[in-house]
Amino acid sequence: MKKISLILLLAVSCLAMRAQDVLWYDTPAEAWLQALPLGNSHMGAMVFGGTAREEIQLNDETFWSGGPHDNNSPRSLGRLQEVRDLIFAGREEEAAQIVGEDFIVGPHGMKYLTLGSLVLDFNGVDETEDFYRDLDLRNATAGVSFTSGGVKYTRKAFASLADDVIVMRLDADRKGALSFRLSHTCPLPYSVTYDKKAVFAHIDPVDHEGIEGKVYAEFKADVKTDGKVTW
Repeated sequence: MKKISLILLLAVSCLAMRAQDVLWYDTPAEAWLQALPLGNSHMGAMVFGGTAREEIQLNDETFWSGGPHDNNSPRSLGRLQEVRDLIFAGREEEAAQIVGEDFIVGPHGMKYLTLGSLVLDFNGVDETEDFYRDLDLRNATAGVSFTSGGVKYTRKAFASLADDVIVMRLDADRKGALSFRLSHTCPLPYSVTYDKKAVFAHIDPVDHEGIEGKVYAEFKADVKTDGKVTW
């Protein structure tokens, strides 16, 4: 079973390009393609940068549909010489038709799967001002900051290769202002369990093109805080 971790660190406390190394925005992402990407070579995250709700969509390069199988066509070897002869005779279209019928018969390949999204629903965040989010290409961090109800909220996220985690730090400049509900959602079959200050999401295998799913995934989110965690 593949396991990945994400650690949350809590503390109380118009699209443009800046200097060609910082992408910054004055609104949260409304779609996946607008979210900001982070990764550590095998684990990836798309950070949406919402205000009352933050979404961090996750994936790992080892999580695919299906399972071990041989997708070589049993009919291809018998027609290989015919295809070669047609190509050398300049009859490429006829050769391509044979390849399409007898060489590429499926299953054609497994799907890369999502680990779902970690979702943070914040209490007390309503109307906001001074919104700013960015992707700093110099240090590979994704940041969000805004003010709501007189409180300034900031977040900073990065992916660590050395520690094999994705980290997000959350801050508020007023004591007791930072409060949220942490959950996990996924379009695939999954279940969620809790253990002290951690959330575990167990994601089931997915069949594809007649190939039985064999790959399970487990996602873990740890919460480290000087405040209080309840489940």
